[in-house]
Amino acid sequence: MWHFTHFLKAAAQRIGVTRYTDKIEVTAFEKDGRITVVLLNRTEEEIPVYLRLGEYCAELTSKAKSIMTAEIEK
Repeated sequence: MWHFTHFLKAAAQRIGVTRYTDKIEVTAFEKDGRITVVLLNRTEEEIPVYLRLGEYCAELTSKAKSIMTAEIEK
């Protein structure tokens, strides 16, 4: 729970996301022009992750058995 309470701001609104694999769980929230994306990798392998927002794309690596957060400022 610490991970969520540390990165997600009070009154943030959950927004829709899509994913390309069942190996990663993902959710995203938005508040004050900032999008917070939380990714959960329960597998034993590193998985490449591509965050796309409109014409922008960022490539990340989700470590095995990890939870990670990305913040995007619009």
